[in-house]
Amino acid sequence: MPSNKAPPAVTSERAGRAARVTALPPSGASAHTSGSGVASESSSDLEHSDTEQPDANACPKCGKTFNNRVSLHRHLSQTHKGKDHLCPYCGKGFKRRTNLNDHIHTHTNERPYPCPECDKRFAQKGALKTHIQGVHRGIRWQCPMDGCGRCT
Repeated sequence: MPSNKAPPAVTSERAGRAARVTALPPSGASAHTSGSGVASESSSDLEHSDTEQPDANACPKCGKTFNNRVSLHRHLSQTHKGKDHLCPYCGKGFKRRTNLNDHIHTHTNERPYPCPECDKRFAQKGALKTHIQGVHRGIRWQCPMDGCGRCT
């Protein structure tokens, strides 16, 4: 004779906080409560709820599409958080417009930073500075590890 008693609750650690998983309701849908007794969508529901609308899970920043909202939100926070300036060539994001402009030079082969002491030109200001220090001033970067033979 089957028991009408619900199985015991299972506690799992998810995203740094405990989520209490309750028995499945009669409809077959799962529910999670966070100790408040209020049910929310389970991760399974989030993963499968938007699969019928592929554009619903497209990244608004780069256009990459995902199978579910969870993956889209993870992508946004890991890839684009605070990086509002996107490269039109490769989609790489930057926090500062000036960093994007310097990056674009790598795609266009533009070298707007000329060395004042020789005919070399550089795509990035930092590369020019390193060139001047190393070639024209004799200042080389020193490896902090004693006896390192790889850095010169």
